[in-house]
Amino acid sequence: NNNNKFKKVIYNILNAGVKIVETASFIVTSVFNEGCNSILKIMNLLEIQIGLQTQNFSQRYDEERLARQRRRSLSTTKKARTARKASQMVQNECYEEVEGLLYGAGIAD
Repeated sequence: NNNNKFKKVIYNILNAGVKIVETASFIVTSVFNEGCNSILKIMNLLEIQIGLQTQNFSQRYDEERLARQRRRSLSTTKKARTARKASQMVQNECYEEVEGLLYGAGIAD
C-alpha cells in the first residue's frame, strides 16, 4: 500500500512517533486539498486565537494558489511550457554534440 510506504519513509526521516507522523500527514493532506483554511480550522479546534492578520494571510494565500493553478491549467500555458521544454532539449543536444561527452564512466582513465 502506497500510504503505508509513505508513512514508513516519513517515520524513518523524522524518527518520530507513529501518531506524530500520522497527524502530520493528515495536516499536509488537508492543506493540499482545502488550502490554508484547514489550518485555521485546526487552530480553532485547539482553541488558539486567530487574528485578523492570520485570516487575511490564509485567504490571500489560497486565492494566489487557486489563481496559479488556473493559469497552469490553461491550454496555452501548457503549450508554451511544452514548447520551452522541447526547445531546451534541442539546445542541450546541440551542446552535447559540440562539446562532446564531458563526464562519464571511465572518462578519466
